[in-house]
Amino acid sequence: MAHELWAKGDAYEAYVGRWSRPVAARFLTWLAVPPGRRWLDAGCGTGALTGTILTTATPAQLTGLDPSTAFLTTASSRLTPPPATRTTSPDPAAPRSGSVAGADLDLVGSSTASGAGPDVDLGTGTVSGAALNSAGSGPGGGSNAALGLAGAGARPGVASSTGAGPEAAFGPPGAGSGSGAVSGVGAGVARARFVAGDAQALPLADAAVDVVVSGLALNFVPSPAAAVAEFARVIAPGGTVAAYVWDYADGMAMMRYFWEAAATLDPAAAELDEGRRMSICSPTALSTLWSAAGLTAVTTRPIDTTAVFADFDDYWTPFLGGTGPAPSYVASLPSDHRDALRDLLRVRLPHTADGSIPLLARALAIRGTTT
Repeated sequence: MAHELWAKGDAYEAYVGRWSRPVAARFLTWLAVPPGRRWLDAGCGTGALTGTILTTATPAQLTGLDPSTAFLTTASSRLTPPPATRTTSPDPAAPRSGSVAGADLDLVGSSTASGAGPDVDLGTGTVSGAALNSAGSGPGGGSNAALGLAGAGARPGVASSTGAGPEAAFGPPGAGSGSGAVSGVGAGVARARFVAGDAQALPLADAAVDVVVSGLALNFVPSPAAAVAEFARVIAPGGTVAAYVWDYADGMAMMRYFWEAAATLDPAAAELDEGRRMSICSPTALSTLWSAAGLTAVTTRPIDTTAVFADFDDYWTPFLGGTGPAPSYVASLPSDHRDALRDLLRVRLPHTADGSIPLLARALAIRGTTT
């Protein structure tokens, strides 16, 4: 992904991240992965898919990886429940809600060389200056061999940290915690770890995870083929590699309306349309990528949901956030051209009697396995 397009996690969330959640739920139902597996969410963005895995898939271990530290910070903050919902001694028999109560969140690779990173509220007080078990958090690190997470400098794509010892952060929660460990996070509680890294050079050992997923990210990787080859490298025998991307050319109505209106006013805008540029966003192209990486039992399917905008402002305002191709285009326009585009969209978009705007949001999903 181009970092200048993906610098604001909250802006992305308002623009399109929020519409990923219902797709993520249907995607995971389709995968039907048994509980207790080791997961990697490659291109985790603001955490829509990561959070859904935590709440529905009962992972043993979960890593969210993304090149944007802004997105990782947003994901971490969104997946950490408010202090009032956290307890120091979670009841394992208590029913789980849609929140990620008790999740143990780490942020790795976005810290400075001295180990400083975003503050993470863990419910037992704020760990200032370093996320729990973050690389470079100082003395107390154990061994990271449980997941095969590469140490500093082992593979490109992950920031190194002075003093970062290997960690046992992917064992049972609480095991091998460094100086920032929080007591009372019981065994069996799902945990997520966020890593700044490149999907084309994953900081994991061979066969380190059981499931690799990627939601709405693969088409923004410079070399999708290299990324899928990496997915296949880090997956254990019999594991699942799966992804979904938006059907920009046909099924993502919020963008179809936008780019058709933009091209009406500015024919050159047609060249920026994701429906024309994102060549891998088709079942045939995705299947070719998976098969070329040596994955078998390759299957694709559409996943349809409806994005319901409360009113026109709910649709239009996220395009002013500057995060993503269409918002970046809007940011480049003179104010009079921007206003003309807004007014044309207001006329063209379908409205219901209550003023809401329901639009099809279709993703294309793919899965494959290793032998």
